[in-house]
Amino acid sequence: MILSLDQSLTCTGYVLLSSNRTPLKFGTIRTDPFRGKQRNVHVGADDARRCALLCAELKHVLRTNEVRLVAAELPGGSLSARAAKALGLAQGTVVATCRALDYPLVWVTALDAKDALAETRKAEKDQMVQAATPHLPSEFLKRNKADREAIADALGVGFAAFSTETAMMLLHGYPK
Repeated sequence: MILSLDQSLTCTGYVLLSSNRTPLKFGTIRTDPFRGKQRNVHVGADDARRCALLCAELKHVLRTNEVRLVAAELPGGSLSARAAKALGLAQGTVVATCRALDYPLVWVTALDAKDALAETRKAEKDQMVQAATPHLPSEFLKRNKADREAIADALGVGFAAFSTETAMMLLHGYPK
């Protein structure tokens, strides 16, 4: 089974895929920042708290499922400094969690994820959601927009991961 991720510090989408590419479970991991003016809560401390929450939830998903491989989206593109920092924190949390628990991790580009799911490297968020809908149960459409987008992107990551040599070897025992 592959755990595919569209990681972010606020809303990480995930999909668990069987070795024949069937989605078995999906969801999001939310780590909302503290809101309002809170004394003695610095941004750095809040970021660390959120990374710890993401790590704990990832560990739970990994330990309660028969995951053999984790696939995540390789960050890229133009981001603000704050967005780039948050994405880097989420990426580091994914790497550290997988490394600490001895799960192999493969990286997939956003373009490959889009191509694998929507069959175009130029797919927008709404096109990814539309392409994901036939593959997922009806509960998917009952989610809020941000959750649907994160889950759809994670599904694209998972589909793209199947073409990697690491996935082929771990799931089927032979090279590409």
